[in-house]
Formats: sequence, C-alpha cells, structure tokens
Amino acid sequence: ANTVMGPGRLRIINNVFNKIGGGSSWQCSAIAIQYKLTEDYEISGNGLLDNALDAGVRDIDHAITINMTNNYWGSTDPLEISDHIFDFYDDFQRPEIDYTPFLTQPSPNAPPVVFDVNLNPSSPVGAETVTFTLTFSRAMDTNIPPTVSFGASEPYTQHMVTDGNWVDPNMWQGTYPITLFTGDGLQTIRVSGAKDTDIGFEIPVDTRFGFEIDTAGLSGVNLQASGEAGRVDLYYNPVDEPDLAGYNIYRSDLSGGPFTKINPAVVVDPNYSDYTAPPGITKYY
Repeated sequence: ANTVMGPGRLRIINNVFNKIGGGSSWQCSAIAIQYKLTEDYEISGNGLLDNALDAGVRDIDHAITINMTNNYWGSTDPLEISDHIFDFYDDFQRPEIDYTPFLTQPSPNAPPVVFDVNLNPSSPVGAETVTFTLTFSRAMDTNIPPTVSFGASEPYTQHMVTDGNWVDPNMWQGTYPITLFTGDGLQTIRVSGAKDTDIGFEIPVDTRFGFEIDTAGLSGVNLQASGEAGRVDLYYNPVDEPDLAGYNIYRSDLSGGPFTKINPAVVVDPNYSDYTAPPGITKYY
C-alpha cells in the first residue's frame, strides 16, 4: 500500500479501501480536489470495495474532473460502479469523477482481497450440499484458513462453512449442507481471516457476495417415519417438479441440526430405509 504526499504532489497507489463512505466524504477525493490544481497527483491501482464515494467539497470549481482511472471497484459493470459515486452528475456543485478505464480485477500490487465467490450449484440453491469456491487476488498463506459464513442478517455468521481446504494459494473451497432448517431467502456471505504469503496482510472483512436459498418446493413433503428391526423407514410426498433428479436424506442428533446427508446416491423414490441409524437413540430427519 502506498500513499505519498509532498509539496505539490499526491500519490495514492495500490491500497484497499473497504466500506468507506456511506454519506460522508471519502478523504482521498477531497485531497485530490486540492491537488488537482497542480495537476500533480495519481490515484490508481486501488481496490475500492463496497464504498460510497463522495466527490467531497462543494462550492469549489465544479468544472474540475478528478482522475480516478485504473482502479478496481469490485465490479465490471459501469452502471454499478456509477451508483457508488456521488459527483457532478448527482449535484452540479461538485466536481466530476472520471473512473474509466477501470481495472477488471484487483491490482496484483495491492493488498489481498476476495476477488470472486462461486457457488456450485449456482444460486438459488435448494436443500442440497453447496460448494463455496473463493478466489483471492494474491497468493495466500495456506496454513491459515479463511473464516467463511453466511446468514440472512448481520453479522452474517449464522451458518459457518467449516468443511473446507485450500485448493491452491489463490483458491479455497468449502461445502455446506443446506436443509429445510437453514432458512429460505437472500443470504450474505462473510469472509475474513485469510492472510497473504508476502507480509501476512489480512484481508478486510468482505460481505459483498450473496446468494439465495429456496427450499419452498420441499416444504410439503410431509416426511413420516416408522421404526423397524434394524432400520428406520421414511416416507414422503413426491415433489412435482419437472427438473427434479431425486431426493437427499439428512439426519441429525438434534432437532435443529446440523444435518448430515446419509444417502450415498440420489434417491429417486418417495421412500427410503435408513439401515445406519443406531438402535434406541432418537434421530431427526
């Protein structure tokens, strides 16, 4: 990270700014306005993640254009980037911020950030095991796992993705079994704790990515069970979905989970016999 100031010069290069703004001026933009008069400044290579960027000072020469090209804004959609910028086009008494061209991925010279989060299967997901693939902008210390969780409300730590490993220094994968008890709706993914291999820089807490859970089609399965010698027989209403491949069966020691999938292959019939349930112990399906 580099911020250099001196007589008549300003350099803000290869930094990460996360969750700055939200109604107050971003200090770098206000400084840039002051230095624009000398034409000796540079704001580039920075990661501007999840920010509300305010052009800052009013009642100055609003004909000024602040050059903030070649920064990474966490998106490749110009409209999405523009929505995070409050400048001349929102208030004519403010200067304009020029952000194009912009970086389509984080600068390799900036501190590490989460570059992408991919889900398999993709959102919306149902009652199934989901694989979370996290891609980081720099090589990370594989001895330090990231803390990954998701939830419908802050702090987004209601569900922890603990079953995971580093695939390589830039990629981490983890799985989580979504069930009817996880809860439907929009979920925000929270990532923190990972550190790079260079200077041990820890990523900023990232909550930019999300997905949707939709198990509504399974809420009417009307699961019933009966105990037999050496097994538990499960019966449920078939789900009338044209793209349904089958069913997965989950079991837990507690009524609220966590649940673990017990069928080795997708079940195609509306019934299943669990031969692995220990006798005399209450289980939940």
